[in-house]
Amino acid sequence: ERLGRSLPHPLLVRVHEATNGNPLFAIELARALGDGHPAPGEPLPVPQDPRGALRERVARLPPRARDTLLLASAMARPTVVALRAAAHTPEGVDRDIAEAEREGIVTVDRDGVRFTHPLLESATYWSASDERRREAHARLAETTPDLEERARHLALAAQGPDPDAAAIVEEAAERARARGAPSDAAELYELSRDLTPPEDDEAISRRGRLAGTNHYGAGDVGRARKTLEKLIASLPPGPDRAHALLSLATVSSNDITQIRRLLLDALAEAQQDPELVGHIHYNLAWAEVLGGDLAGAIEHIHVAIPLLTEPVPLRAALATRSYAQTLMG
Repeated sequence: ERLGRSLPHPLLVRVHEATNGNPLFAIELARALGDGHPAPGEPLPVPQDPRGALRERVARLPPRARDTLLLASAMARPTVVALRAAAHTPEGVDRDIAEAEREGIVTVDRDGVRFTHPLLESATYWSASDERRREAHARLAETTPDLEERARHLALAAQGPDPDAAAIVEEAAERARARGAPSDAAELYELSRDLTPPEDDEAISRRGRLAGTNHYGAGDVGRARKTLEKLIASLPPGPDRAHALLSLATVSSNDITQIRRLLLDALAEAQQDPELVGHIHYNLAWAEVLGGDLAGAIEHIHVAIPLLTEPVPLRAALATRSYAQTLMG
């Protein structure tokens, strides 16, 4: 209400978590966001007003303690054991944490190392240089056992395309999607896409599409559409672009006019891929059902059915044909 904007639900949850529900910090953090979103894997920005004071508190620590805290700020669940594994001087970690605890920056309990306020965590992270942050992520990628967290560290440590890292991050995205975490999956698919060599159109298209559809599954429709529109603009004509157009149609809710246009554009570029042509005709059939053209829907389904070889899409197409015929009497 104060800023005249509405945040997508996943971003709203992150703002709430980052500010511990503090309304003043929430407003300032949303102001710092502007109209954008944080890049995949990045913490939320620290609001301008408290930034200097928070960074000064961190800067009072000795350099080695700041290095240990940087590792903690880059970790999802920092513990003393994990910090020792990643630190240059493991034997000094306990002293570093004790100094930060005396300054009121962190607390230590049996669950691990916690920053006393999430904005102190962000201030610690962003007060370091790009090079130091990449080095921290590289060290954590070597010592973190969890696949999803390791994948994030690999991505954030990279400098430019890295096909091996991209494959690892995509695998982590698949795991996040399988456990029912579309917001995490979308972030990892975006990181994987950004690590993909620019000449690999197929992988860029696949990872970009999955990023968009998982943003949609997480409830962030606007970001889903922007992700897919940007992807479509970057791809040359052909089946990869047709797949992306089909995905954009899928996240376009019930805007039948736009869905039909996107699907027809996809159809024009998919002719080299019969299975893809079948999927597009199946989706066109549903667009026509929703638009009230049942005869047109059945025509599209009759084209789709011979082209669909996978059992699940074929069953769906057969059910759609029966549904349209039932509506026609």
